[in-house]
Amino acid sequence: MNSGLSNKSIDNKDRNLLGLAVKCRLISIEQEKQILSVFIDEIDINPDVSIVQIFREINYLSEEEIKFLFAIQKHLKMKLLDKKFGELGIANKFINPEKVKKAIDLQSELFRTTQESKLIGDILLEQKEITKANKAAILLSQDRVKDEFLAEAMNDIASTEMERISISMRFGAIAVKEGMISIDQLNQALLVQKSEGKENKTKRYLGEILKELFGLSDEDLTHIFNIQKEFEKQRLSLKKALSSYNLETNTNKRLNQLFEYRFSKNKLEAYLRIVKKNEEDVLIPDVISWLDSIGIRFGICDEKVMGAFIKKWETGLEIKIAQGYAPLEPVNESIEFLFKTGVALNTDNADSQVLPFAKKGDILAKRIPYKEGKPGKDVCGFHIASSEYKIIPLSCGEGVMKQGNHFLAEIDGNPTLFKNRTLFLTPNNLSYETKYLTGNIKTDLGVEYQDVNLRVDGSIDTGGKVICHEISVKGDVKGQLSATGSVQIDGNALNNSTAEEQSNIIISGEDIIVKKDIVNRIIITSKSLIAPNSDITSSKVYAFQDILLNNVYSEEGRPTILQIGKNPTLKANTTNQLIDEKKQLLKRLLHEEELEEIDGWFNGKIEVQSNYLEQQTILQELIKLFSDKSFDSFKSFEQKTDELMNRINGTTNHDYSDTLGSTRARQFINELFNDIRNLSQEEQKSHIHEMADIKFGMYRAAVNATQRYENEHNARKEVVLKKVEALMSEIAELKQEIDDLYVKKDYLKLSEAKLIPAVSPTVRVKNQVEKGTIIKGREASLEVAQTIFGVKFSEQRKTAADAFKIVIEGFYE
Repeated sequence: MNSGLSNKSIDNKDRNLLGLAVKCRLISIEQEKQILSVFIDEIDINPDVSIVQIFREINYLSEEEIKFLFAIQKHLKMKLLDKKFGELGIANKFINPEKVKKAIDLQSELFRTTQESKLIGDILLEQKEITKANKAAILLSQDRVKDEFLAEAMNDIASTEMERISISMRFGAIAVKEGMISIDQLNQALLVQKSEGKENKTKRYLGEILKELFGLSDEDLTHIFNIQKEFEKQRLSLKKALSSYNLETNTNKRLNQLFEYRFSKNKLEAYLRIVKKNEEDVLIPDVISWLDSIGIRFGICDEKVMGAFIKKWETGLEIKIAQGYAPLEPVNESIEFLFKTGVALNTDNADSQVLPFAKKGDILAKRIPYKEGKPGKDVCGFHIASSEYKIIPLSCGEGVMKQGNHFLAEIDGNPTLFKNRTLFLTPNNLSYETKYLTGNIKTDLGVEYQDVNLRVDGSIDTGGKVICHEISVKGDVKGQLSATGSVQIDGNALNNSTAEEQSNIIISGEDIIVKKDIVNRIIITSKSLIAPNSDITSSKVYAFQDILLNNVYSEEGRPTILQIGKNPTLKANTTNQLIDEKKQLLKRLLHEEELEEIDGWFNGKIEVQSNYLEQQTILQELIKLFSDKSFDSFKSFEQKTDELMNRINGTTNHDYSDTLGSTRARQFINELFNDIRNLSQEEQKSHIHEMADIKFGMYRAAVNATQRYENEHNARKEVVLKKVEALMSEIAELKQEIDDLYVKKDYLKLSEAKLIPAVSPTVRVKNQVEKGTIIKGREASLEVAQTIFGVKFSEQRKTAADAFKIVIEGFYE
């Protein structure tokens, strides 16, 4: 089965061999976990490493045990020749015989042309003849058939293997293998030993004779004895594994007949019912081992309670055999604001104060930390994740600092919560210093004047850049200008470049007043552009309120765009792009996609196990209903079906009734009923019993497979989390950068959020509006089809149900 993992997934060949080693009791489940952890680490370094190399590296299996494992695997393959993928698919009604034959022919053709073998399951999947779910079911069927053959294969191979070991461990054979003597010399020594036996002489060991005849030293004899001990250890180990396997297999078969089990829907509880009389002892360790084989691995009841249940032994007696625990839900983080925010983030603290105005050092808000939840665990041993706790990403903007869980005012002013994520403090009644500059500004003035009212007795040349509060310029503005207050330009607003660069922008948090012409500029104002005597050419104006102009022109291919009612905040857009880029980088550093893929892959395996348990439960319930004599009174198949559904969905078994609520379960029941529609009642019972046996085997196979996949899931996830842990300092730094960018973005958009026009804004042009000019509102857009004169544009709609459109009216002063 393909794991679905993109990152150096464990090969099927290695996964199957490791699983077989566990099934043959050559390694324990705990050893499997350790081997997987080492194996996955090695795959990162060397993708070609095999599980056999790992067996050898960490000495979990000897060479003899590895040979034995391959012998079992080969023997199983031979026994499975008549259980090919296609046959299992046909038997399970996942595909018809014609489709299988077609796929086999294609398989042969591919091999002839490419000399490469392709699995029939993959061919059928590519041809869309089966679904991924059906492919997984067929592979589980193969696993179930393997388990049925495994006991036979184990005994076949083990007896042969132990006999071979017994022969190999003989003294003379080792001496020849180690090159101490030849075969002829061994035969001479054996003849001497045989003749001495016939003459009733004192029996001598073969080693003494070899020492006498061919000069073997005491060290040679000790070396042979040590090899014999190792062989004996291997023989005993194999014998022990075989004995353990046979005993466990036979015990599990017996317990399957004695007990019936069921799970609650959420798998937090499992119950065991005695269904058959028993004359033999039932041992608690055997019951625990059997429970493990059917997927009940956690929260098993006290052995004394289990012992009392077994001792009583009454048919129909039931016990809660296992109890899991539900996850503990987290407590979400909350923020208590000590000023009126207008949002529902405050706690219900009756003692909270409301600060309409804050002084330096005042507490503006308190963070109440979250408490993490704790995962639960079901009786199958699978973790049940708790909900993710929620945090409120509150950041400190201008005038605010964080101290522990408190947000403090750094200056006197009015607190503002923007977008529920950034806390600002606006200075109260701040007076701005006025400064005067003479001559032209040719360079970047930096931040020296950002809180200053500037009076420029000259121009801002190309290459000049000014950041200030408020500004008036006597000359032209050719460079870049950004002001939080109003802007007045007595000259022209010109730019020689046609490129849309940052240097083209004039931006203001208040009105922009231009007395002469505007050419090749980008103008952004949070209020209005007031230029009644200005001609504008091939420029873009984004005004939150009104635009007033004299003439509007466009050069070829570069129309003038006039937008009202919406401030795009170009700086904020750039910040958004940076935030998105850094978020993607953070996602990569946290390996989020890889972890989601690993979890999704394993959750799919759990789902397969749950599906077969559900089907098995349904079939068991149907068997009980078919055994009810009163059921015979229903003659037609439809009546029987209705009665079955009524009884199954009755109030006597809520867990089962809930299970049948799923679409998947109902589909299974409908298909089952259709299969037995035309059978006699006895044939129906027989078919359901047969299906119950099949689904039980499929469930057991899924339990075994899921346990192996769980170990692989945990090992692979651990490797990824180690990578994340190594990057934690970089991750923390990147998270802070993202937080800082959000603060910057919110600061840029704060003025836009406050300045909503009281009335619908308009574009008013006293004279000409050239053809091709584009007028935009918040929603609608219009390209002027022909040159028009003395007009007013506004965005309107007749009713709330209608779309917005740009309306043209006559210009009126």
